Amino acid sequence: GRFLQATERFDPEQLILMVPAEAILAEGVGESNYQASHWMLGVAHRLLEEDCLKEASAFAPYVRLLFEGEPHGFGAMAALPGCVGSLARARETLRSSQVAELLSAMPDSSPERAVRALHTVDTRTVYSHSARVRALVPFFDFANHCAYPNA
Repeated sequence: GRFLQATERFDPEQLILMVPAEAILAEGVGESNYQASHWMLGVAHRLLEEDCLKEASAFAPYVRLLFEGEPHGFGAMAALPGCVGSLARARETLRSSQVAELLSAMPDSSPERAVRALHTVDTRTVYSHSARVRALVPFFDFANHCAYPNA
């Protein structure tokens, strides 16, 4: 999601892709007045809002795809010795407090869905400096998931 590789040089001021606001999931755009303690939680909250809407969500196919597969936790890594285990345990503690904050605002969601939303936001959001927004952008998210530029 976050890394695209160009096959040729381009001007940093050149517009590469324009996505309408209604085609992104960004914090502060949903139906609630949730005030997140961190931007990441704001975007995760938006994703959980769409998840709770199920098929009524305009993003339903994208959200289904994001919530498929194995759960994302730090359990296996937290059991490792040394720096990796220590960092994973610290990350797991932080993630627990983030999940608690999300669930207090989204009681209809589950801890597993909250963890999945946080992982998605942590690995797939993009930031627009000009728009000053962090968001999940479905079209952009899948533009190039290959080690060899092909888009």
